[in-house]
Amino acid sequence: MKSISIKRLLALAGVMLFASAAGVYAAETKIEGVLFANYSLYTSDYKINNTLAYDYNTFDIGRIYVTASTKYSPNVASKIVLEGATTTAGNAIFLKNAFLQWKDDAGELTVEGGMPGTLWIGPEEGVWKYRFVEKVQTDLEGVLQSADKGIKVIYKLPKGYGTAEGMLANGEGYKALEVTDTHRNRGTKDGQLRLALTPLKNKDFSFTAGYLGSVGLSRVRERFMGGVAYQSKKFSIGASAFKSVDFSTFSLTAVPTGKSGYSIYGNLPLTESVSSFARFDWLDNSLLKSKDYDKKTLQIYGFAKELAKDVKIALTERVTTQGQATVKTRHQYITSVDLFAKF
Repeated sequence: MKSISIKRLLALAGVMLFASAAGVYAAETKIEGVLFANYSLYTSDYKINNTLAYDYNTFDIGRIYVTASTKYSPNVASKIVLEGATTTAGNAIFLKNAFLQWKDDAGELTVEGGMPGTLWIGPEEGVWKYRFVEKVQTDLEGVLQSADKGIKVIYKLPKGYGTAEGMLANGEGYKALEVTDTHRNRGTKDGQLRLALTPLKNKDFSFTAGYLGSVGLSRVRERFMGGVAYQSKKFSIGASAFKSVDFSTFSLTAVPTGKSGYSIYGNLPLTESVSSFARFDWLDNSLLKSKDYDKKTLQIYGFAKELAKDVKIALTERVTTQGQATVKTRHQYITSVDLFAKF
């Protein structure tokens, strides 16, 4: 009986100690979000899949993100992001990010666990600047996932020379369950690495390299990425390249599939509120010589205007070409008005 009383007293003391510590730094929660909306019109006779366009046009909510961020202490925080869109039927709302973050006192080491953003897509979107117009190439072509379940570590290099990052994740992304490797009856894991360097005195220049591959098991998928960027107040320009290889987890003799491509993009401010932007993507959809025709290009041109703080509108032209095996290569033209609003 006495032992039970002592345990209760210890438990009560622990609760009081936690409450006292929490009172020193009250948790701060911020709710915010982002809205992408657009109107698109096909101005070409055909789509790239050789079907007639028939002046197809549509109003869409390309994305909406609702974010809840909580800061528990100077070192501990969390973030939850819900995402929705009307570009597919169903108007589904799903969980995009949910993670706990810890930073050391110096702000040099960051650890995120749960479902954080992956290493490559987010930083490249920061250079491209027009995610509300189009995804970056590795995301658009389904080569990389923008978020995944796992743990991520970011270390800031001394003297502002960049960051070294690593992540261990399921590999299937934020919308899928872990896939079991049937040869070993256990789940595979992806290891991701990213090195971002600003080694020159002019910190506007940056160089990045990334790798993704299976950890501790036979190869399931591999991704190789590289990029370079220059960002200043006058203009910004960036370029990236990738190669992806996918192996079968069900057959050791299956021929691997893969893609490779590169993307070049830039932004030029014309006035305080108006900018022009352009992008060119080249993609080889197959590693096989028998499918040498299977190549795609994407050109994006446009002007963006800042209507107010955190509100932008863009007039965009997209030109896409896709090689065909037996029929004429089609050119697809889409004119769109794209809207970005942060709330």
